[in-house]
Amino acid sequence: MNPAEEIVRYWLQEKGYFVQSSIQLGRKEIDILAIHSKDKNDRRHIEVTVSIKMVDTKHTARTWALDRIKNKLRDKRVVREVRKRFNSRRYSQEIVVGDVKLKKKAGFAELQKEFKRLGVKAIYFGDIINEIAPSLKRGMCLNPIIKTLQLYRRFDA
Repeated sequence: MNPAEEIVRYWLQEKGYFVQSSIQLGRKEIDILAIHSKDKNDRRHIEVTVSIKMVDTKHTARTWALDRIKNKLRDKRVVREVRKRFNSRRYSQEIVVGDVKLKKKAGFAELQKEFKRLGVKAIYFGDIINEIAPSLKRGMCLNPIIKTLQLYRRFDA
């Protein structure tokens, strides 16, 4: 169970999505597929690339984005499986990214532009955390990762 993926899963469910996650395809994995409960045409394939440590790379935004897209979103087996599960060729491709340094400087804004240029929506993980924060005050969640966040927010000094 990847904590970042579980948090993104919770975020989507709070927004009304039905979610499938951790779909194994041999050595590949589809992180998240989501369909909105009210708008069945709102289909999302989301890959999550988040780490505790800031990723520090010497790559440009373009090469880093292209590598993630090629290996996570546009792999032939992945695309075939996503289309099969959605029973459609129409869905958005999205990537959730944590903190990234590109050539020694913060790079999310630059990455976001590059992903957009390549037809992929980039979402900053910190924005997801901020968005779910109010919902963490409601009743206890059974998911151990979300419950840990709730406890942390409750007892953070």
